[in-house]
Amino acid sequence: MNSETSKRRKIVTVISAPEPTGPPEWLPQQKCFKVEISELESVLALKKQIEEMLGPSFPAGSQNLLLGEKVLGNDAILKECNISETNFLVLKIDKNTSIEAEKCSPYYDFYSDINIHEDMLRDKVRTLAYQNAMCENKHLLKGKVVLDIGCGTGILSMFAAKAGAKRVFAVDASNIVTLTTKIVKENNLEDVITLIHGEIEKVQLPVEKVDVIVSEWMGFCLYNEAMLQSVLYARDKWLVPGGIMFPDKASLYVCGIWNSMFGEQNIKFWEDVYGFKMTCVKDAAVRVISRHLIDIKTVMTNPYLIKEMDLYSLQEKDLSFSTPYQLAVIQDGCIDALAFYFTVNFSKCDKPIMISTAPDSDYTHWRQTVMYLKEKLEVQMKESISGEVSITPINRDLKFDVSLSFNGVKDKCNIEKSALCNTSGRY
Repeated sequence: MNSETSKRRKIVTVISAPEPTGPPEWLPQQKCFKVEISELESVLALKKQIEEMLGPSFPAGSQNLLLGEKVLGNDAILKECNISETNFLVLKIDKNTSIEAEKCSPYYDFYSDINIHEDMLRDKVRTLAYQNAMCENKHLLKGKVVLDIGCGTGILSMFAAKAGAKRVFAVDASNIVTLTTKIVKENNLEDVITLIHGEIEKVQLPVEKVDVIVSEWMGFCLYNEAMLQSVLYARDKWLVPGGIMFPDKASLYVCGIWNSMFGEQNIKFWEDVYGFKMTCVKDAAVRVISRHLIDIKTVMTNPYLIKEMDLYSLQEKDLSFSTPYQLAVIQDGCIDALAFYFTVNFSKCDKPIMISTAPDSDYTHWRQTVMYLKEKLEVQMKESISGEVSITPINRDLKFDVSLSFNGVKDKCNIEKSALCNTSGRY
């Protein structure tokens, strides 16, 4: 068999969700089947087999059909079935939507890695804030229906169950849900927590509304990963009027820093590489947004609040914004970068609970987000730096446009720069 034929004989499995085990009043019966295809020519036979099993459309009130890693809603109608150029099974349904079986995006692949979840779980500032918000405020969750968006290992869902939630629907699009199902069973919470595999925009919940939405949606620089859009979608579709969100407030800050060690090692390095100049790489390196753990001693200005968000009223259009800033210098020295950090609050709790990623706060896995300047600025106390920051989400990345103006005693400059903050360093 030649290599080309081998590539075309991609085995694809189409399988529905498992038989329901919960009470029939909230989880109706569904059809379960499994089909394997190993020959390109078998596609039409598969299409016919699926149509025979499903009929022309899903039965009224049936559960979702899970195809590989994607979920079709109750109103989905099978229109076409074929093999795509990438040799994945493609099922086209109503509204010209294409569903690709057994193909997961790199973003969700990333969150299938247990090491990523271990890093987040070991972040005590992050995890204890959610635990305290729910378990110390049980009156907010007792007897409630909870939706956990991007549930990962299910830790937030289990906090909600421990706090007395009646039902918890834990949604995640990555393959981590296979392990999460075992974790939930290991803790005897399968009667409370239901795992749903899929993107929140594509899944169907077996309830019309939820009382509480919990999600750890924050990426570094708050917005990275664009998961907040998914939370807003779920809020508008499922949250009851007067429902609660954990967390529900967020703020983004910027300050000026002097991180000379990084600058010397990573920026100036390109000026002389074994006797050769690589300044074009230096220019590219400066445009990279990176995460660092900043020593509070290197902070050269007061912080400036550039964005506040109330998740109950926030709209997706508000996530792209431009805002002026002004940084007051608090010590003599140099500035070679701008640092961004965020806070989130659980304002409905009886006692204030906040996660802070500020340089003077305890360590979090988010650290701080740093944009380096091409050249350092010499500054003196009481001088000021002004400019404008624009942040635009692009898919799961962030586009930064920053202007900076400084008219000091020792230095003067006007800078405009753009940078793309991508998901390669996400979570």
